[in-house]
Amino acid sequence: MRFVVVILFSFLFGAKNALAQVDAPPALVPSGLNPGDEFFVIFVSSGTDNLCREIPPGPPFSPMDDTAAINLANTAATTGTLTSSVAGWQALYIHERSDALGAITDTVAASGIAFNNNVTQPIYNVRGDLIANNRTDMFDGGVAGGGTDLINPILYDENGAIFPTNSFAYTGFDGFGMRTVGRTLGYGGAGCAVGEPDRTDAVVIGPGSPPGSSNWADFSNSASSRGIYVLSPLLRVPLASTNATGVPVAPYGFALVLGLLMLVGVGRKLKKY
Repeated sequence: MRFVVVILFSFLFGAKNALAQVDAPPALVPSGLNPGDEFFVIFVSSGTDNLCREIPPGPPFSPMDDTAAINLANTAATTGTLTSSVAGWQALYIHERSDALGAITDTVAASGIAFNNNVTQPIYNVRGDLIANNRTDMFDGGVAGGGTDLINPILYDENGAIFPTNSFAYTGFDGFGMRTVGRTLGYGGAGCAVGEPDRTDAVVIGPGSPPGSSNWADFSNSASSRGIYVLSPLLRVPLASTNATGVPVAPYGFALVLGLLMLVGVGRKLKKY
């Protein structure tokens, strides 16, 4: 009896722990995923702000831009038609202040707090297009850096609208997720690093670059009002759903009731002996 009880409680506890992730709303669930699958979503804010101010003038940095980046991301996420039902979105950027809230990290984006050390989950845009297979794939420098370009561009804002062509998003990082020294958010000067959300490449910009070359992470400098990339918390395809083959999946509540009934049944049968 004790062995059976342990097994059943282990099953129920494991099912309960599966609820720790944030269930994605139907509009954000990419096609082809099954209940319980985990993933991230990223978009570019439709709202803009100048996140490259020097106050006071000159280095080291402006703490205002850190707060402004977070506010810009929060406003977009909490008002977006596709994003407002999910809590925990985070601005994706590097600020000159190494302990900046919301910053990816002081050095490498792919190992930073923005992904909460989740390394295997795929990343999609808000329209369900696969951006990268995981965070390392996203920050491998692209073909120009010996890696692979993004599979699809980030492209869309919090409402699912296409971000205007030749518009930019502040990043402060390059295609490797490394801080752009002297051009991180809050540094000012000649401007801070911006990327193009409609691009997938990580081409190095500089002498010898092909005409029209661009970069989703580090296209150029800007000190004007721009958008920002915003990353979801770790999302999960709801368990109370159907999988990719249309087979219904029992929700946790059903599993809990079933498990309790099994415990009662086992107890009654053992009392007979």
